[in-house]
Amino acid sequence: MSRAGFVDPIANGGVQIDAFHARIHEGTAWHWSHRYQDVANSAVVDTVLQVFGGAHLIGRVDGGGAARVDFIEVSSFTDGTSKGPFNHNGFKTHVASMIVHHTASVNVIANNIVETLLGAAGGVGKAAGGASGDFPEFILPGGTYAVRFTNVSGGAVDFGVILEWYNPGNAG
Repeated sequence: MSRAGFVDPIANGGVQIDAFHARIHEGTAWHWSHRYQDVANSAVVDTVLQVFGGAHLIGRVDGGGAARVDFIEVSSFTDGTSKGPFNHNGFKTHVASMIVHHTASVNVIANNIVETLLGAAGGVGKAAGGASGDFPEFILPGGTYAVRFTNVSGGAVDFGVILEWYNPGNAG
């Protein structure tokens, strides 16, 4: 996406910025994250996303051990704690297109969209240093979705869910 009026003085050409960066300047780009601490082995943790009007979403789970990571469409859930997102542009007052609930409980899965793994770099426990469990970029219509991870590391570990999105406006 080219921004008119901005010229690179070295290349003497128009400055190019990607779509997400442009959304940051518009004030329609959002960040949400939550750290889950001491998650017991075999525990299932749901982070529920209620999308209103659409969201262009990228997400991941990071952690200290192995986990199954799923991105799912949800028909029914029990409310957790709602935690507001952070606008990447603090000067803007736009309303986010998504509400996120941590420590919610999914009651009914409508569709399993992505199944992936978070791998441990070695050993069991907080020092294991798991790799990232990314799920790809989606343009989501309004609906309810969840990031679900299941700790399969053999011990209690910490995990973090990181979501980045922008209000798509013209996603169709």
